[in-house]
Amino acid sequence: RPDLVDYRSCLKRTARDNLDSAFTIAERELNVTKLLDPEDVDTPEPDEKSLITYISSLYDVFPRPP
Repeated sequence: RPDLVDYRSCLKRTARDNLDSAFTIAERELNVTKLLDPEDVDTPEPDEKSLITYISSLYDVFPRPP
């Protein structure tokens, strides 16, 4: 849902701040539990299983395309 993000403000923030904002928006607006912290993702080798789990929970909240 692009209407949930102020893209202009993203350009002025750090990657970690943007990740934190994205996780917070997903939790507040989509009821997706915040399973990750920005520090967990903004690393050279993030944990793949944790990322897949979180992305799967995001995938589940969106309707299937027709």
